[in-house]
Amino acid sequence: VAGLLLLGLGCGPYYPTMISETPKRFGKDYSSIMVGLQMGGAYIGSMLIPSITGWLCTVLTLNALPWILMAFGAGALAFSEKMGQFVND
Repeated sequence: VAGLLLLGLGCGPYYPTMISETPKRFGKDYSSIMVGLQMGGAYIGSMLIPSITGWLCTVLTLNALPWILMAFGAGALAFSEKMGQFVND
C-alpha cells in the first residue's frame, strides 16, 4: 500500500509539468493545439487506463501492476517525443 501511495504521489506532477512545458517544447504557435491534445488525451486516458489496468491485473496477477504502469509511462513518453518530432519537422 505504501508503495502504491508513493507511486501515485510521484506521478501526480506529471500532467501539470507536461502542460507547463508545452510552449517550450512545441513553440508558442502550436502550444494551444498541443495543450488541447494533451487535455483530450488525459480525459480519454483517465477513462480507459483504469479499466485496462484492472482487466490486465485480473488476467495476469497484481504483481504485473508495476510493469503495466511502466508500459503506460513509456507509451506517454513515446507519444510526446513523436509529437515533438512532428511539430519540429
